[in-house]
Amino acid sequence: MDLSNDDISGPRAGERLGGHLGLAAVIGLSVSVIAPSMAVAFNATLAAGAAGDAVPLVFLLGAVIMVPIALAFAGFSRAISSAGSAMTFVGASLGARPGALAGWVLMLGYAGFAAGSCGLAGNFVDAAMAGLGYPPVSFGGVRLWFMLGMATMIGSTVLAYSNVDVATRLMLWLEGVSLLAVLALVVVIMVTCHPGARELAHGFVPGRASASASASASGGGGGGGGGWSGVGYAIVFAFLSFGGFEGAATLGEETANPRRDIPRAMIGTIATLGMIFVIITLAQVIGFAHIPGASLAAADAPLDVLATHYVAPWFAVALDLANAVSAFACTLGAVTAAARLAFALGRAGILPGLGRVHPVHGTPALAVIAVGTACLAAFCLFAPAVGAGRFYGYASTIGALGVMVVYGAVLAAFCVGGQAVRAALPGSGPARLAIGLAGAIGVCWPLYNTLYPVPAYPDRLWPYVVLGWIGLGAGLILHRFPRARRAPALEGTVS
Repeated sequence: MDLSNDDISGPRAGERLGGHLGLAAVIGLSVSVIAPSMAVAFNATLAAGAAGDAVPLVFLLGAVIMVPIALAFAGFSRAISSAGSAMTFVGASLGARPGALAGWVLMLGYAGFAAGSCGLAGNFVDAAMAGLGYPPVSFGGVRLWFMLGMATMIGSTVLAYSNVDVATRLMLWLEGVSLLAVLALVVVIMVTCHPGARELAHGFVPGRASASASASASGGGGGGGGGWSGVGYAIVFAFLSFGGFEGAATLGEETANPRRDIPRAMIGTIATLGMIFVIITLAQVIGFAHIPGASLAAADAPLDVLATHYVAPWFAVALDLANAVSAFACTLGAVTAAARLAFALGRAGILPGLGRVHPVHGTPALAVIAVGTACLAAFCLFAPAVGAGRFYGYASTIGALGVMVVYGAVLAAFCVGGQAVRAALPGSGPARLAIGLAGAIGVCWPLYNTLYPVPAYPDRLWPYVVLGWIGLGAGLILHRFPRARRAPALEGTVS
């Protein structure tokens, strides 16, 4: 089948990825980009600042909001197998140019996650050494966290370049180890506190947030304050915790049974991590309630506080190291996913030279090198000036904004359906429309709350960065393909 514009064409020799990845490897990519250990370490505190003790309710609602988005991605994955993920999904329904632009923006999203996470790997190691009583380490004026961040990015690039099977399995193991350490703390908290039914239910009842924590969570511009309005604002942080679940779709050409395993991986990741997030955040709320004078919303490192109080200081060090492992896995997963989108854009002629497969490793080697180099450059340029934590916040916010835009495009494409895929998509037209509208509402809410009230400087700049990237991509696509008959063919296979 050789189709163009609204459809999908078969790739030429040397431009088709191949492999035999199984379900575990596909799950590994989705889980690693989400980085659940880091998500609960950072976002639970921010959610508590807006919603008070109703953090478990926030994450439960966040998981529910993600369901229609996951169904749309899973529906397309049952119909199309492509490294282009959203690029090919949107292109099959709305046209090749919108599809290429979706791939361009999603590539920015994953690159933002990768660049931000590599610095956190070093930062968590720094925190672990501080917990052991060592002073900050530097070599020739260069801090240890910065060197470890560079090593994390370089190591992730090498692994993604050489063997995707080893890389994806390593992601799953690393995230599994770090998550087990957090769950062990959850068990200790629950056994120690013996919460009754009323205390358990308290985490699912909107309450009042402290004024200082609420202002901090909302950037001083409103949005917190507890109650249902605080829960609504806090859903932003839960939504961001699930961002990246769709990364498995970029392995569409390297999975043995992609139309079965990729939808299972995405739906299973949302369902499983949704439950785990609710359980962990519930334990955090209960744990802090039994520590006099402590507050989840005011804690800079909530898991460290809980580990020190309920176990011992050494366990806080272990959790820091577990989070460092999670940050490495997130970097590896995000580089892997972003490289496949760069590869798909190269194969379509938009990023010439990146659409080739390594003859020995079978990976998009040049695309991996390009993505890894760009992320490393961004990290080296900006992270030393602002620190690992702030750089992660800046880079991941840019990435999350890009991902939310792409979610909206995929939902629109799922509603419309294209001639090439309409018959292959699951469900009737009205059912797809209902899923798309429900998902659109879910995407618009966190997107709105991210943009308004206007964040403080420099956070107010990040939407303009994403808009600039969209404009750059649109200009590049129109320059490369100025006429409709020359629009790029988006490659993949349609069932």
